[in-house]
Parts: sequence; structure tokens; C-alpha cells
Amino acid sequence: GAACAASVEGGTLRARKVSLRGGAQALRVSGGTVEIDRGELRGGRAGLLLLRGKASLQRSVVRGPAREAAVSVAGGELTLEDVVLALPGPMGLAVSGGRVRGAALTVGGAAAGATSGCVEVTGGEVELVASELLRCGASGASAASPGARLRLRGVEVEGGLSGCIALLDGARAELDGVRCSGHGPGITAAGGAIAEVRASQWHVDPTFVVECESGARIRLGAGEAGREPCAPRASK
Repeated sequence: GAACAASVEGGTLRARKVSLRGGAQALRVSGGTVEIDRGELRGGRAGLLLLRGKASLQRSVVRGPAREAAVSVAGGELTLEDVVLALPGPMGLAVSGGRVRGAALTVGGAAAGATSGCVEVTGGEVELVASELLRCGASGASAASPGARLRLRGVEVEGGLSGCIALLDGARAELDGVRCSGHGPGITAAGGAIAEVRASQWHVDPTFVVECESGARIRLGAGEAGREPCAPRASK
């Protein structure tokens, strides 16, 4: 229809092998609990919009292009397990609040020439495990704001025009076992942003770009080689 294929404001919706298509959103959740297994979602503005409540997608596909994002989260809790965001449009996963947990998530690229990327966090928390961010438009994953938290574990990131990971304005990130390829830099940190990095691979040049004077830092842990950015050089 012109609005949503399904709109949930309370209660519980469970669906299996369901196709949802809407002019605005395929699925809009502003309360209650939604569990979808083996679904296909397609919306004009977003495949899924989560405002409040809890939502879970398993073994599902969100197809684009959508005008805003394949999945947009402003609050609540979202779980994505074995989900593909296929050709999502300007943005794959856009999070401004709430919490998102993803395992085996694949974001299949932003629209050609798009200035946004695969994952954007402007508030809330995002944790991705064993996932792929491929053919991203600008950055593979970005976080910007003091309340933004990004955790990547075992994630393949293909950097776009702005590289693999961009951290701005006090954002925090934990990166374990990330593999970055495509366009560099691997990590851009500015505006006091902090990244904790362990056991990752950086197949880009430059690897790190850090605005040290702002207080931004990239802290290297186990499995990382090289000198830590912004660390004082030893005097001879």
C-alpha cells in the first residue's frame, strides 16, 4: 500500500516465509515485539523502521533501493541474524538510537555515487559479528556523536570513497578481527573519537588518519603491529 505492509504498535507479531512491501516502510515497529523468519521486506523509504519495542529478523532479505535506508533504527532493540540488505540505496543500516545486534549480516552496497555508506551510527549502539560490509558508497561504517558506540568482531569491510571506518565527534569503537580492503584510510578518527583495535588487517593506504590535537586516539592492542598514532616519539 501507500504506507506500510505491517505496522506494529503493541502486542506480538510472528511471521515465517512472509513478503512485506510498503510505499513508506515494509515494516514499521513503534512498540511490541516482532519476529520474522525467512522474510522479504521492501519499502519505498525503508524496509524496516524501528522506533520502539523489539524486532528480530532471521534468514531474511531486505531489498532496495529505499530512499532513506534499508533498515532505520531510532530506538528499541533490533536483532539481525543471517540477514542480507541487498542494494539498499543511500544507506544500508542507519541507527540514531537504541541497540542493534547483528550476526552474519551482509550489506550489499549503497547506491552508485551515494555519499553515504553501509552502516551509519549517530546514536545508540551497534554490534556486528562475522558480517560483511561490501561495495560501500562513502565509508563502510561510520559513527558520529558522543553517544554512538560501534563494535565490530570478525567483520569484512570494503571501504568506499571515505575509507573503511570513520569515527567523529566523540564516538567510540571496538574493532576486533576486522579486515579492511578497498579504499583507505582504514580508520579516520577526529573530534575526540576513540578506537580500540585488536588483531585486525589493513589492506589500504593510509592505514590510520587521526586528528591528535582533538583528543582522538586509536589504541592498538594484541595482534596489531606498528607505532600507535599520536603516541610520543622516543627521543634519541
